[in-house]
Amino acid sequence: MEREELNEIMKSKLILILIIFTSFLFLYPQSEKDQIQKRKNELEKLKKQIREYENKLNEIEKKEKSTLETIDKYDKKGILLNQLINRISDEIEYQEIAAKKIEEELKLANLQLEYLKNDYAKYVVSMYKRGRTRDLELIFSSNSLNQMYIRLEYLKRFTENRMREVKKIKEQKDAIDLKILELKERIEEKKLLLEDKKDEEANLKKLIEKKKSTLTLLKKDQQNLKRELDRKNKAAKEIERTIARLIEEEIKIKEELARKKSKPDIAKEKSPKSGFFAKKGNLIWPVQKGKIVTHFGNSMHPTLKTVTLNYGIDIEVPQGTNVRAVADGEVSVVYFVAGYGNVVIISHMDGFRTVYAHLSQILVKEGSLVKEGQVIAKSGESISGEILHFQIWKNREQQDPELWLASK
Repeated sequence: MEREELNEIMKSKLILILIIFTSFLFLYPQSEKDQIQKRKNELEKLKKQIREYENKLNEIEKKEKSTLETIDKYDKKGILLNQLINRISDEIEYQEIAAKKIEEELKLANLQLEYLKNDYAKYVVSMYKRGRTRDLELIFSSNSLNQMYIRLEYLKRFTENRMREVKKIKEQKDAIDLKILELKERIEEKKLLLEDKKDEEANLKKLIEKKKSTLTLLKKDQQNLKRELDRKNKAAKEIERTIARLIEEEIKIKEELARKKSKPDIAKEKSPKSGFFAKKGNLIWPVQKGKIVTHFGNSMHPTLKTVTLNYGIDIEVPQGTNVRAVADGEVSVVYFVAGYGNVVIISHMDGFRTVYAHLSQILVKEGSLVKEGQVIAKSGESISGEILHFQIWKNREQQDPELWLASK
């Protein structure tokens, strides 16, 4: 992130330099201006396309992040669902084992019941063959009344005991039948639930695969956009180099024309007693009060903690402070530069330019003639705080503003 921010700062500085160079063109032939303006229009169009591609990339990154979060949520849900399916399967297996044990108990009860039935049937057949006289003989052959009563009671209890045993076994059998029925119903319910959860798991897997396919397409689109963005950035840099080259060529032409001027004019231009040059060390400050927080040349960036080249100075002043022209001149550029905010460039005598950046309000227009000390703007702020950025150029050469401004 810091590297990207540093790149943006360097890009902003390059753009500002190009604008400063372009401000020299008011003396150039219109055809040359048109050529450079055409390139600038191409560059602006490309940068607009680059911003659109960057916005699309941001949207894709958001969708990619959302898709990854959804896949992660589905994966977690799938794990829980799989655990539930395994638990239900274990419960079904346990209940089926329990049902088998109960069925074994039922078989045993049926065998016992069958044994009692067979035994009682044998008794009945035996009694039928012998006739009921057998019981009567047993009773009447008693030696005493008490013995007869005991034998009657024995026969009665024998019959009742057999009936109780049959009833008990039947009740056990009915209870086992009911238990088996309940277990089978529960097993069926669990099997239906298991099928339902398996279907849910299958649908979830399809959703995950669909999201993964979407993610693949997003990554493909992202790669294509990055390639196209890279291509357009390279094209933009090429146009920037072309603009810089054209400006440099025009500056060379201007310098050549200047050399062809009369010697007295050249002497006058370089004379310390005339024009902007004569004000070195005595220029009024662009703000009445303020403290320099970043000096000209290499300096440590207060936020990014990286060493960068500062083409001017940063003066700490409250936002809304009056910004003044440091000398008479003509407003050649009023522009917005990313990283510098609102910018005003004033052309002065002897090929000098002064630059005022990070402005919250601009009070002049391009082509306006301004006087020394005239309020041209209001100061603003940057990522470093409430500051005014101020530069001085002599043709293509940066000047240290502290060497030109009057001592406070």
